[in-house]
Amino acid sequence: MNAPDSASPRSPVPGVRDLGADRRRTVATRTASAVVVLVALVLRLIGLEAESVWFDEGHTLIVTRMSTSDAVAALARDVHPPLYFLALAAWIRAFGASDAAMRSLSVLFGVVAVAGMVALGRRLGGTRAGLAAGLFAAVSPYFVAYSHEIRPYALLLALSVLSTLALLRLAERPASTTRRAIYALALASLPYTHAVGVFVGLAQALWVLVRVARPRPGDPPGLLRAALLCGGVALALFAPWIPTFLRQEESVRTTGWIARPGWKEFHRAVLAHAGGELAFAALAALALCGLGLAPRRPGPDRPRLVAGLLFVVPLLAPVAVSLVGPAIFISRTAIVSGAGLMLLAGLGAGRIAAFDEGVRPGTRRWRGVVSLAIVGAALAFSGRTLAMHTRTSKNTEFREAIALIEARARPGDVVVVGHAFERAIAEHYLRRRDLAIAGVSDAPPPAARSLWIIVTLHTRKHRRTEAELAGFGLRPVTVDRLHRVELLRYDR
Repeated sequence: MNAPDSASPRSPVPGVRDLGADRRRTVATRTASAVVVLVALVLRLIGLEAESVWFDEGHTLIVTRMSTSDAVAALARDVHPPLYFLALAAWIRAFGASDAAMRSLSVLFGVVAVAGMVALGRRLGGTRAGLAAGLFAAVSPYFVAYSHEIRPYALLLALSVLSTLALLRLAERPASTTRRAIYALALASLPYTHAVGVFVGLAQALWVLVRVARPRPGDPPGLLRAALLCGGVALALFAPWIPTFLRQEESVRTTGWIARPGWKEFHRAVLAHAGGELAFAALAALALCGLGLAPRRPGPDRPRLVAGLLFVVPLLAPVAVSLVGPAIFISRTAIVSGAGLMLLAGLGAGRIAAFDEGVRPGTRRWRGVVSLAIVGAALAFSGRTLAMHTRTSKNTEFREAIALIEARARPGDVVVVGHAFERAIAEHYLRRRDLAIAGVSDAPPPAARSLWIIVTLHTRKHRRTEAELAGFGLRPVTVDRLHRVELLRYDR
């Protein structure tokens, strides 16, 4: 049930609604929602190919080149569930494997997440709340950045928002078979996308428990039964992957490749939602208004509880697990928590904007205040977002390094990389078939006149020394230094 933003439109005839005003309001709402979604799309298309594929995305390249069965087996040996990678493999078969084509799937998921934020915010707090939450999500540099990555985080965000919306629709009609099926599928998709999806399900389960334990007049009965049924179906759908999921968690624990989170890591994750201290302060202020001003109203939704749990649980639960058990918290998985924060901020913006409508006559200046706050936060977001596209590259410049090699290398030369992921990236960009690719610890081929060594963080510690290369008759000739890459040339 949507929260009304104002009183019903007045009609010249007492007791009769002005249907023309209703239609105009509907058109205005749809137009504004479409504008927010369009802004999200444009910001995600800007700079889509500005960055080279980076190290983690090299893993994605390896997996998507495999058959479905081999990809699932490879992911089972790693730490990732298969849903995103299988979806991307199908997308590549349809649209190709260029950087733009592969990243466009994440763009699609990012735009769907923004549209879902508009719909979810509108359901929780009315039209203004939905538009504000959607606008914050549309221009968030954090959300835009992960809409550019060939990784599962944009899909995780979209599924988190859509599954929460599906749960609220189920609470409205718990007996609906269609709504049960939609929520069960959405719930099962979360852990098939990322392990953090489990905590999104936990946040939703807590909301159901509060809703059942503290019912309000007008709450439709049967939600607990429907939620348990959906949870059972989701668990059955995820059951084939549960043994693998447990092995992956054990692997994370034993290898220890994720450090236990400290204050610095937690602080970075929280600020990343907004793109900086100033933007986060604006969001947090509006979120506090959402917590303090959002009214108690009948209906199944509990707006503050929904948004608060979506913010707190996916952020703090991984931290708590990391402190007492295996370390699983990394800042980028907090992307889901950002949706909860923006929903709270949207609720605050919506309530302040409507504060003078039937609550405190004569206080219309609040509209100006909230308008300035929303515009200021959006400008802070969008400024960081646009700066993100124009600053020095944040990714390792494999594409630029390969372009330099192709322009200078002679037939038979060898490109040297330091890791399997980097080899996949080099193969992705290398167009010349008269050049070979070798590992950093491989013996240089005797026929190669030149070695082109791409030195990154992963190769710097493991590449052969100059003395070892001299033993193969190779001497250093040139060094090209990019932002995050050194390109070394050795000739015989």
